[in-house]
Amino acid sequence: MQTKKCTKCGKVKPLDAFSVHSASKDGKQSRCRVCRNAAKCKWRAANREKLREYNRKYRIDNSEKCGESVRKWRVDNPKKAGEYSRKYRLAHPKRVRETGRKCRAAHLEERRKYEAERLKNNPQARLRGHIRSRLYQAVKNGQKVGSAVRDLDCSMSYLQAHLEALWKPGMTWENYGRHKGMRCWEIDHIIPLSSFDLTDREQFLAVVHFSNLQPLWSDENKRKGAKNGG
Repeated sequence: MQTKKCTKCGKVKPLDAFSVHSASKDGKQSRCRVCRNAAKCKWRAANREKLREYNRKYRIDNSEKCGESVRKWRVDNPKKAGEYSRKYRLAHPKRVRETGRKCRAAHLEERRKYEAERLKNNPQARLRGHIRSRLYQAVKNGQKVGSAVRDLDCSMSYLQAHLEALWKPGMTWENYGRHKGMRCWEIDHIIPLSSFDLTDREQFLAVVHFSNLQPLWSDENKRKGAKNGG
């Protein structure tokens, strides 16, 4: 078995205890791995700020490479990645919130476009958002006693089919909502929200029930206002 003496600790060790160094005659480092690691740890402890600044600059200059490396590690180590993220969030809650805020602000327009496209291709998501929004505007500072979606008494897919069955000629999901240059339709409460006491559970259930919803052209809905209509 080939051996070598470490120039740091003076111990004679097997060659595999030394790292590779192509410039040396025997192809190995002069110090053993244990001594080299100890020296590295000591240097890092004494130069934390310098090392932190170096790493920060490296990540900026090599953002794509670092990002891909992190993504690959997360894919290959899902459990470790999840545990690391959990511990980091617990240890740095303010930093996590601030990072999230900056990220959302930086990608605001991108998120808006994504959300608009998602809603465009998902009628049920649009219905859910519209129903919640209408109820929120009606209640304002009042105390509602239920959920506009959970208390529909039907699934979103059933509500979609229910509205489609009541469509008037020309109504499609493409002209649902507000679009410039075309006649659009909206979801209308047949008996208006303003006719009910939304803090009363029974009245709340009656007004949000799917049978109280109908598709109505926007111009007709404006003329109807707060009047009952079927």
